[in-house]
Amino acid sequence: MNRPDKPPLKEGKAVKISEFSVKESGDTNDVCHISDILHLKDCRILMVDKSNSKLKIFGQGHKYQEDIPLQGGPWSVCFLSDTESAVTIPDHKTIQIKMLKIRDIRTRLQCC
Repeated sequence: MNRPDKPPLKEGKAVKISEFSVKESGDTNDVCHISDILHLKDCRILMVDKSNSKLKIFGQGHKYQEDIPLQGGPWSVCFLSDTESAVTIPDHKTIQIKMLKIRDIRTRLQCC
């Protein structure tokens, strides 16, 4: 659907906003193969790293938050909900549903 206030996508231009490294100390391969990226509405960025078999999560300012190990090299990631994403693992012919951590709750005493 074309919107009169925006040019058609084929007439648009990509503009570089920033650049940052996605290589983390726990990566087993020297080269990261980022095959898909998903930007969430809370400003987190999810990236699937095929060569390291991980779903990598970055927060605001492109700050590394965590990674979730996967059973094989992922190819794509999609949004399911605020707390879940789906990751395709083509070599294993699977789609994995991953829970995303939203926040921690700290207590003064031990939790049982």
